[in-house]
Amino acid sequence: MSFSYRAPKVASLDIRQPKVENHLSRIDIKCNVSVDTEVKVAMQKVIDKYGTVDVLYNVAGITDRSMRVGETTNEGFTNIMGIEFNGPFYMVRAVIPHFLAKPESADLKGSIFNVCSVAAVRGGCNGASYTSAKHALLGLSRNTSGGSCKGRDQMQCCPSRSCDN
Repeated sequence: MSFSYRAPKVASLDIRQPKVENHLSRIDIKCNVSVDTEVKVAMQKVIDKYGTVDVLYNVAGITDRSMRVGETTNEGFTNIMGIEFNGPFYMVRAVIPHFLAKPESADLKGSIFNVCSVAAVRGGCNGASYTSAKHALLGLSRNTSGGSCKGRDQMQCCPSRSCDN
């Protein structure tokens, strides 16, 4: 059965307090994805509500305003890496056990979409922290698709963006 024929149930994680009331097909959870313990709590809420996870979209993101290495503070670097790389890492690590627990006969065994950006494959498109985080995320995506999710669907998604540098 194709995903398009299912009534999707969505869990949205955001660092801000949810503004949408929860209902049967959607749950909004306040979560800082750069904090592993918050990701674990949020994932448990998703499992408690829906019983499983079929698809993970890692789209949380912030920019470093194209700051070069010499302009980047430790705090700024840590913040960017936390949201752009650590968050997706924690989320992927949280869903993989649920994917692997599905029977081979399951229609949807699990798909992960990590939004990378052109900065994942080219330098000079954004600042040093952002580009480093996106390179790391692409590496995580390649590693995960080649090992941790054996027999499961996994891919990275790099949205179109021009880069003239």
